[in-house]
Amino acid sequence: MAQFVAGVMEFVLGNTFGCTLHCSYGAFWLAFAMFSVPTLGIQAAYNGDQRAFSFAVGIFLIIWCFLTIIFFVAALKTNFTILMVLGLLALSFFFLSIAQFVSTEHTTAAVRLNRAGGAFAVFCAMFAFYAGAAGLMLKDTTFVTFPLGEIPYPSVKREKAAAAAAAAARNV
Repeated sequence: MAQFVAGVMEFVLGNTFGCTLHCSYGAFWLAFAMFSVPTLGIQAAYNGDQRAFSFAVGIFLIIWCFLTIIFFVAALKTNFTILMVLGLLALSFFFLSIAQFVSTEHTTAAVRLNRAGGAFAVFCAMFAFYAGAAGLMLKDTTFVTFPLGEIPYPSVKREKAAAAAAAAARNV
């Protein structure tokens, strides 16, 4: 719920990307929690068919993996830290979803895949905490700042402006 509220606060600040990420993943946690609430009857709807329920959870997680990949592509011009958060999160969703798909027939493989997904999630959380700390420790508020690893992409506007200036200099 707090992550969803953070998304609303990002909306107020005008940060569309941050709003989309926080609201989306806040909704993920709310939806994922619904699988565990017995009074909703989601798991009971599968009438004890654990394989079908695990497959449904796997589909849920793989959809979030694909959405995270879309967010990763949308974030390519941000910074290294955000790319690491999204990349590791996509890998975590991928391994956790595959673990759900194989959980009823290959329990040993499912345990290993769950551990791999969990490990990627822990590293994702470390990068996310670092990004959060960097967002708090700004030059305006503290003497200590954390670099986010800016990616040195060439600016198309800068290249066009340089080409226009060179053309104008030739015409003079």
